[in-house]
Amino acid sequence: MKKNRSILVNTLCLWCAVARTGAFVFHPGAYSTAQHRVVQAQTGGVTSSIISYRNKVTTFVMMKKRNTIQMNMKSNEAEGEKINMNISSNSNKWQKNMQKWQKNIASCALALLLFFSTMFSFTDFVSAGETGGRMGGSFSAPSRSSYSAPSRSSMRSSSYGGSGYSPRFSRGYTMGGTYSSPGYYGSSVVVPVYSRPLAPVGFFFNGAFFLATAFVLSSILNGAAAGSSSDAISPLGKGVSVVSFSVALNVPRRDDPSSILSYLKRTSDYADTGSRSGLQNLVSQVALELLRQRKSVVAASSQYKHYKSTDDATREFNRWAITQRSKYEKETISKFKGNDYSNPVVRSNDEVSYQATIAVVTLILAIEGDSTVVPVPVDGTGDVADALSKIAADAKVEDCLLGAEILWAPGDASETLSEREIYADYPELRSI
Repeated sequence: MKKNRSILVNTLCLWCAVARTGAFVFHPGAYSTAQHRVVQAQTGGVTSSIISYRNKVTTFVMMKKRNTIQMNMKSNEAEGEKINMNISSNSNKWQKNMQKWQKNIASCALALLLFFSTMFSFTDFVSAGETGGRMGGSFSAPSRSSYSAPSRSSMRSSSYGGSGYSPRFSRGYTMGGTYSSPGYYGSSVVVPVYSRPLAPVGFFFNGAFFLATAFVLSSILNGAAAGSSSDAISPLGKGVSVVSFSVALNVPRRDDPSSILSYLKRTSDYADTGSRSGLQNLVSQVALELLRQRKSVVAASSQYKHYKSTDDATREFNRWAITQRSKYEKETISKFKGNDYSNPVVRSNDEVSYQATIAVVTLILAIEGDSTVVPVPVDGTGDVADALSKIAADAKVEDCLLGAEILWAPGDASETLSEREIYADYPELRSI
């Protein structure tokens, strides 16, 4: 099509040239030689014009073709970029899918590994879990006298004396006996009994009086049945305090006689946990030894709660003790209230390796009063010294100590604990 177009253009150009010089071409004899030369000159000019025009047309056609080619190249480049983007997006999706598959495969492999390790592990192999030691005991609260306001009947005792009465009720009245309310620390209530012929006024008076007396007796008996000494005041104050204090100590040489683990092992051999005084001495001595080794403390934690009821305090004390003991898979040393529940691990000398370790010691107390308040939380070595000093001192005050648990880990001589492990097992510990 383009070739036919160029032929048509050339034909038109030649036709125009012939039309302008037709007379000279078809009738050359009619003119002279000079005129013939003029015609030839004009014909040559027309021919050059035709050639120039043809060149312009050719240049225009070539430029148009080049533009078309460039546009096609640009469109091809755009399509290529789209293809590359699609390829890259597909590649990213494939990589993400591969990462998900790898994570799933890794999770499945880890689950299978844990399953088979649990199936084929031996529960008696102590290195697979943590061991610990325990010493302690618990005792009932002592009977203490409590302050109570004078009763209505006791206030009237001056007017109702042993056998004399006020003039207002001097006729026909006889005094009854004294009745004690059991279990209320020896307190008693005087209940006057009257006898008089029934009369409307006397009947209503006696009924009101006996209702008031029954109300007083009911209040006293309910207070005695509650088993709470909230009104009793011990040398350390009112109520019962429950204290928990834990310290993590750096033990570079656990076989050193002065290390805390050696001290606890040695103390457990002769500790008297069957008596209140023995338990008091044990708690005070352990707290004092921890106070002496406070420079080795790397972390600590504390808890404190105060209760009016002894029963509530005892429940909280037992709950805290069980929570700490549940962290041990085996208690190699366990002596409680005079009984030995130890479960030692028998090892040869070659199996025992006295390596450096971190030791965690926990003191849990149920003690009367509100004076044994430990810092919560523990912010430094000063708080550690303050808490241990209070525990060591208050534990020996009369018979205020109701119960105590001394717990430590590790219990086995070949077991070690790192800082990472203690923070995982005791997340409440704070670095000092």
